[in-house]
Amino acid sequence: MHVEEGSFAVCLLLCGLPGSGKSTFARDVASAGAGQGSQQRDVSLKVLSSKFDQIDSIEYDKVARNELDQQQRPNCGGFEEFESNDLEAWRRSRTKALEILTQKLDAHFTTDGSHSESLLVMLDDNFHLRSMRRDVYRTCQNFLKQQYALDGRIPTIGFCVVYFDTPLETCLERNSSRIGKECIPEAVVVRMAASIEPPDESKPNASFERCHVTIDNSSGDQDTGRYFGAIKCICESIDDPVEPKSELSPEEQEQKEQDLLREREATRTNMTQQSDLLLRRLVGAVGRVEKNRSKDANATRKSIMEDVKSGDAIGDLSPEGIALRFASAVTGNKLKHWPDSHESPLLEAIHTSFNEFQDSRR
Repeated sequence: MHVEEGSFAVCLLLCGLPGSGKSTFARDVASAGAGQGSQQRDVSLKVLSSKFDQIDSIEYDKVARNELDQQQRPNCGGFEEFESNDLEAWRRSRTKALEILTQKLDAHFTTDGSHSESLLVMLDDNFHLRSMRRDVYRTCQNFLKQQYALDGRIPTIGFCVVYFDTPLETCLERNSSRIGKECIPEAVVVRMAASIEPPDESKPNASFERCHVTIDNSSGDQDTGRYFGAIKCICESIDDPVEPKSELSPEEQEQKEQDLLREREATRTNMTQQSDLLLRRLVGAVGRVEKNRSKDANATRKSIMEDVKSGDAIGDLSPEGIALRFASAVTGNKLKHWPDSHESPLLEAIHTSFNEFQDSRR
């Protein structure tokens, strides 16, 4: 696969409550790209659409409906919660939407003689949680990483968020006029409004949202100015494109810390076991030379092991450091290293036993 150097793509996330104006915005942009649209919005929409050879969209609701069973559901007022199979379909649909995004990017950046130079992909969803938006960003990063692994080049992908700041009352009114599954239960919309996280790059692990714009859609008027805000946001995202995955998400960071703790615990456990095996071997060496000192040698072993297990030991906890500490306590001589020759048979026995232990580990 060859990645075209001059081509670029922008992933534009449309974020906001149901009824906030996201889908209308997406339809207007798509219509302008197809040479349609109302006279009132022609100027700004033409400027926006002119920046892209191809404009596409991924409607999360449509993907979700495709995942649902073909069952008839009552209108909005008839239920308050999604059924369990609906929730499972919703989860699958989000994964499917990201797969569709990857496919669109792959098709765009593959040179086959018929691709466009510039692609705008609008992702139409509530995206009320930052983690949902981060999933899209990660998908872009993973795509870049895969492309780099294939031919050593990194395509240009912009990532930006348009947040529709529409009053809850307005959203509820618009939502209530919808029919069937397009009408979201009012309680769900209210809960979503209470938990929504507007894009804010100053939040922890939110630097990926550095390109975003808020559209005040309280009046519901589709004025031209709001499209220019999106244009500026898109241009900024192209100048500051997505980079291959490097930083960790909070979930990945937590997993990394847990893995590190487990690794440290495993290392500590192994060190404790090895230290005990070494000290028991040294106690045996003392007993073979001076049997009457075996009890004192074993007491020294226990004292050293208490420090090793508690993690409070001060000094060298390597096998040699532990062996020297043991030898110092048993012989009464403070040893920092092994002497070249041993005048004491006891010290020689301890040193020999230590060397045998090291050889057994190789």
